[in-house]
Amino acid sequence: MRSRLLNSICVSSTVGLATLALLLASTDAGQAQGRNPYKPIELHDRDGDGKISAAEWPRRNFRILDKNSDGFLTPDEFASHWGIPLPARQSEQMDGDQVTDDSDRGSENGQRQNLSRRQGPVQWIDTHVHTTGGGRHSPSDYRDTVSQARAAIGDGGFAKAILMPTPQLHAGKYGFFTLEGFISEAKKDPDQFVYLGGGGTLNPMINAEAQDGRASASLRARFEERAEEILALGAVGFGEMTALHFSLTDNHPFESVPADHPLFLLLADIAARHDVPIDLHMEPVVADIETPEYLRGRDNPKVLKRNIDGFERLLAHNRSAKIIWAHAGTALLPHRTLELTQELMERHPNLYLQIGVRPGKVRELGILGRNGVKKQWVPLLTKYSDRIVLGGDQFFSPPGNKGPAAKFSEGATRIRSGFEMLLSTLPPDLARKIAYDNAIRIYNLNW
Repeated sequence: MRSRLLNSICVSSTVGLATLALLLASTDAGQAQGRNPYKPIELHDRDGDGKISAAEWPRRNFRILDKNSDGFLTPDEFASHWGIPLPARQSEQMDGDQVTDDSDRGSENGQRQNLSRRQGPVQWIDTHVHTTGGGRHSPSDYRDTVSQARAAIGDGGFAKAILMPTPQLHAGKYGFFTLEGFISEAKKDPDQFVYLGGGGTLNPMINAEAQDGRASASLRARFEERAEEILALGAVGFGEMTALHFSLTDNHPFESVPADHPLFLLLADIAARHDVPIDLHMEPVVADIETPEYLRGRDNPKVLKRNIDGFERLLAHNRSAKIIWAHAGTALLPHRTLELTQELMERHPNLYLQIGVRPGKVRELGILGRNGVKKQWVPLLTKYSDRIVLGGDQFFSPPGNKGPAAKFSEGATRIRSGFEMLLSTLPPDLARKIAYDNAIRIYNLNW
């Protein structure tokens, strides 16, 4: 009896293990067969030549995938890497455009129709990304955070990022982060990262040293010297700068100076001289108001003073200065309406808009609805399509950090998903301009 029982258990175990092995094998085979060797081409082939160059591939395994070492990745190489046969390519119709046949291919219209078809997620550049140092300003902190940003590249259409220091008030209370902390790491991936500077040095000069609006000759000289040094370090502009910035959590500063502060005007002249933009965080106040209840406490004042006039004076000061107004679509105050934005864009041709999808405090003024971009935003996006970029305000924070950056970093994945939704609901040509082309032109990038 006992012998028969043992034999039964052994047979059952053998059958069970064999079945499990068969299931695992079939699962692996199914995953391999389910892979589409054409999909990476659709996602990453920006120039439409049917293959991926090293500059277009966001990951580090390019040489492994490039089986014939010709400098390009093709569908057959992905199929070979995955150990599957190359399937026949099926014609697709996307966004209502017909795939052109051979008779179209010689015509200009046919070529344009082919190039305009959206294949996979739209590639996009996040022009507003923070890699933070955790308060210790340690090289290892920045290695961790830039590595996190590097790992996020390739999530959907997220292709490249403009890194910048968080806007500091002064060194003593909130830490002193500068672009020197992360540029050595960013330079390792020049096809994925460029950077702005000034948030850790120029911004404190304006918001602390000259908070009263007075800038001595020596301070102006030091300010200009640092601005020139930032550009010499390879920065493609200045940021993140602040004119009105709210404290949203502990150790997160309230910052407020008029946007026409003399050092802001000087920075506009420097930026115009070098044809680089200024990334400016400024919550608009069109009339004196009591601070909304949801913003009270911490360092935020009880009353907010009208600041929109100073902003317009900054814009008018030097029309060659490109002012990137950060965080459009993520309003913290009820004054940042779509109507105000349209009026300012109409009056000031050097005002550029940086669209964000992080939920603001005034949800009805946001750009995203349940099904994508809200229809009331589409006329503005269309009319000023040459002056709009994406700026997610993604944070990447070192392990163990307990500061505000750690809290904000929790939303990075949702931000990327939000941009995917936004771009998927825009016409392909408009999506491409806002997502990628405008950033290349406005920031003078060599990507």
